[in-house]
Amino acid sequence: MRSWSQRKALPKLSAIAVAIGIASGLVILLFRILTEHATSNLMPGQNHEGFEQLSEEARFFLPVFGAILLAVIYRLIPTSFHDVGVPYLLQRLDYHQGHLPFRNTLMQFIGATIALISGQSAGREGPAIHLGGGVSSVIARYSQLPYAYRRMLIASGVAAAISASFNTPLAGVIFAQEVVLRQFSLISMTPLVIAAVTGSLVTQIALGELAIFPSFEILLSAWDFPGLVLLGCFIGGLSVIFSRLLIAWQKTNNFPKWYSLPIAGLITGAVAYYVPEVMGVGYDTINLLLGNVSDWQWVVIILCAKLLLTSFVLAYGVPGGLIGPNLLIGACAGFIVGLGLQTLHSDINPGLFCLIGMASMMGATLHAPIAALITLLEMTNSSQIILPGMISIVMAYLINKGLCGQQAIFDELQRIRHDRDRMNAQSSTLEHFGIMPIMDRRFVVAQQMLKVQSVIQLLYDQPRWIVIDSGTRFYLMQASDLANWLLYQMNSSEQIEQLKNDESREIDLLAIPASRLDLTAINIKADIAEALSLIDSHKTDALLIQSTPPEGQAPKLLGIITQNDLAHFYSNRKFDDFFEAPDQESKNKS
Repeated sequence: MRSWSQRKALPKLSAIAVAIGIASGLVILLFRILTEHATSNLMPGQNHEGFEQLSEEARFFLPVFGAILLAVIYRLIPTSFHDVGVPYLLQRLDYHQGHLPFRNTLMQFIGATIALISGQSAGREGPAIHLGGGVSSVIARYSQLPYAYRRMLIASGVAAAISASFNTPLAGVIFAQEVVLRQFSLISMTPLVIAAVTGSLVTQIALGELAIFPSFEILLSAWDFPGLVLLGCFIGGLSVIFSRLLIAWQKTNNFPKWYSLPIAGLITGAVAYYVPEVMGVGYDTINLLLGNVSDWQWVVIILCAKLLLTSFVLAYGVPGGLIGPNLLIGACAGFIVGLGLQTLHSDINPGLFCLIGMASMMGATLHAPIAALITLLEMTNSSQIILPGMISIVMAYLINKGLCGQQAIFDELQRIRHDRDRMNAQSSTLEHFGIMPIMDRRFVVAQQMLKVQSVIQLLYDQPRWIVIDSGTRFYLMQASDLANWLLYQMNSSEQIEQLKNDESREIDLLAIPASRLDLTAINIKADIAEALSLIDSHKTDALLIQSTPPEGQAPKLLGIITQNDLAHFYSNRKFDDFFEAPDQESKNKS
């Protein structure tokens, strides 16, 4: 039945994918023409990436002016228009059935255009993903297909946008499956491929087959492979630093955008005054690196400045992307490693390490190693790049996710956005409710080591929870877990009597098989919003409620509240205090 349904949907999905590919390709084409044409007119050499040719004063004032203009726009429009970018797209897919409001897509277009023209340290690929997803969301809404298929169509718009931006249709398909759908499926492959190819054709017809980077001859030697492992480790560490810096800045930025954007512009202008290569995406700098420059100190400065500045300005609200700057960071890192290894062996080509470093940084930061490898393959048009690319990309991904436990950056940013929205929604209503009415008083406190008779006496009072005092901290265990374990030990009446009469045997409550929860103390005067915030900040499972004792006395333990208790209260609370019930007359009218 399911295969029949999919077979009937596939022709319709394919036809809609063609429309999505054309629409997304046209939007990306307009986006590229506006940003590149306007920026070229600002540059002395008519090069849209040539910010280095500007005077020092122009490099300072251009990003400041652009950030102020963005701040004025954000101040004048409603805050519901402000959310843009890949994390916002993922949030709408996960929690809003893929509905991306057109007003936010329009704001992404305007905001990213101003950001790129004014030389902010951001990329165009992230905004392109939102634009492709936003256009496809509008089309998918009128398809009258179930949400699972609409989700595929939105991912098709993302694939078309990536393909139209990079001229890499296959990488667009894999990126949409790895990052947006987060799964690989055969049924989704067809619309994704159709949309990606169509989007790429639109830009190729209008602009020609313009390669972002020049063709590159791949020459490998046996000395390259140990260096590629070293490169993967270095890039993996850099990707973790970039992600954690961006997340840290994001968490500390509590300013509205009309305050944070001028700060970001001022910092960008100050850095660009001395290091102009940080402005814009940085593709021109990558092309210089591929030409084998020799000033490694200059490359180190660019790497550090780009990494620090990009993570800051994106967290402070600049409506740009992180993929392009990530490519420059990876290119600089690859060039540094390659140039260092070249001093040991002359056969090593720093340009090759530069290319592979770009893909490694992208794959590790986004947790999209296959998409990064396919991007590398399509950019170089050489199958010889696959093996060395796999070595470095996989190593960087393992360092990022396996060794350091870092999550994909877009997923992290989406989680921060969702948690902030959820906490704001809960806090706005639950700060008026105290924790006393929902705390559970059915608990007993026990030492970690107890004799059998004490355990039996403990369970005789039929508590729900046992608070275990280990001497250094408290743990929470369900009394039923202890009772079930004890019954399992007492298989016969003889064993029951032996256990009861064995005065020397002790039970370690932390050693028996049971589910135990971490506890954090909270005062009885706290409200439910504070309890939620404490659980969220301490990453704990339950709260131990304490009294407010007189000075010099220890607090008393009054009750337990678990995370499930708080969620249950929030989901099932009464609304009588907020909404008046309709009177009998209005009921009769209805």
